[in-house]
Amino acid sequence: MAIGRLVRFNTERGFGFVELDYPPGADVFIHGVVLRRAGIVAPKNGQALAFEVDDYNGKQRVKSCEAIKSYADSAATSDD
Repeated sequence: MAIGRLVRFNTERGFGFVELDYPPGADVFIHGVVLRRAGIVAPKNGQALAFEVDDYNGKQRVKSCEAIKSYADSAATSDD
């Protein structure tokens, strides 16, 4: 599975892009339906995701994903 963050998500149009953290590469298209299947009903830019990439008509897209907790999320909620 690849790891990245949701960027440039447009709730009105129902799609956005995921920026790859690992392995590095170009942004990948993601449809709102994929997020809803993963239980993400209110997608927010910056949400960390683990996801599977699929080729569709010569372009990459996210075919499945799951929300993950990133290091930055853990640091923001620590009690230190």
